[in-house]
Amino acid sequence: MLSTFDEFEFARDRYEILLNIKPEDRSEENLFELMKLTQNLKIFETFKLSNIHKEICKHITKKTYERGEIIFKQGDKGDAYYFILRGTVDLYMYDIDQIDGKTKLKLLTSFLSGSGFGELALLYDCPRTGTAIPNTKTDLLIFKKKLYNSLVKDLHEKELFDLVRFYYTIPIFKQEPISNILKYCLRTNKEKLNSYDPFLKVGDYLLDYIFIDVGIVKAYVKVRFDKRIINNLDKYNEEKFSKVMQDLQNCKKDKKNAEFIYDEILEIMEFSEKQMMCEFYAVKTRRLDIFMLPILPAQVITINVDYFKKINPYLNDIIEKFAMPILDWDRIFKKFYKNINWKNYKNKLLVEAFTKKD
Repeated sequence: MLSTFDEFEFARDRYEILLNIKPEDRSEENLFELMKLTQNLKIFETFKLSNIHKEICKHITKKTYERGEIIFKQGDKGDAYYFILRGTVDLYMYDIDQIDGKTKLKLLTSFLSGSGFGELALLYDCPRTGTAIPNTKTDLLIFKKKLYNSLVKDLHEKELFDLVRFYYTIPIFKQEPISNILKYCLRTNKEKLNSYDPFLKVGDYLLDYIFIDVGIVKAYVKVRFDKRIINNLDKYNEEKFSKVMQDLQNCKKDKKNAEFIYDEILEIMEFSEKQMMCEFYAVKTRRLDIFMLPILPAQVITINVDYFKKINPYLNDIIEKFAMPILDWDRIFKKFYKNINWKNYKNKLLVEAFTKKD
């Protein structure tokens, strides 16, 4: 699926010619080509190849900015929305240095190819909240304010409203000021997940906080078992079983015991709507030791951890303080011990019941 200029090098010359044609001179054929070009860009996903899409293609323009060239400054009047076709744009805010008291530019976030920026000033008719500067040569699609307001604003307004409402349903955000929530929304991404399509794998690093918007995601781990232990469970109490099973996970398989050793996948935790998941691995920068699998079609909301820290370091400290690893071998094996004992007990009762009947 083509989503940025980097992905359709073969057609770049042709499409740059199209975007450089004056809006009033674009023919129906030009518009059709532009619609095909832009149909998979994120901003067009809700109305691709529609009349709205065509109308936007009549009026959008492209501009190339060199590295370090200012796109707009904090405090400027918002007159356009920008979508990055190629390149990266940094957003800075003026901030007072706590040490020397001087006003300095502070990097707030960076926008990559395939993302847009500048909508807040248009949605709320307010001055620019930051200064946008490309850190590499960058191609931008430009939606002038009139075009944005007439065709795109309502969609963005609804998306933003839904995101704000979502954040306020999460307990840790209940007391957050709207100014912070809006900043979170600037770097929030949505990702749709298919049922039983692995979402996170063992060994992955997490750079984002993840919240479940829709669906259910379960955590699983591969566990090593020994038939000699499982078949003689009555010789172990809960504590001893947990210890020998934890030792088993660290042992290497050998030919001598190969016939007794086997692996199983165990479900160890379930996450549902409005829950935060895997924050321990994100905030501690740890590799995942579990894998995550949606058991229903799901959608997750993600926000970059480093960006989150800049917005509210105090809230991030709270998350870090209470973040717990999902994989807790002692808890897993004690729960397994109880479950299998309960299962054996029920089977025993059933056998006794049928024996008495006979």
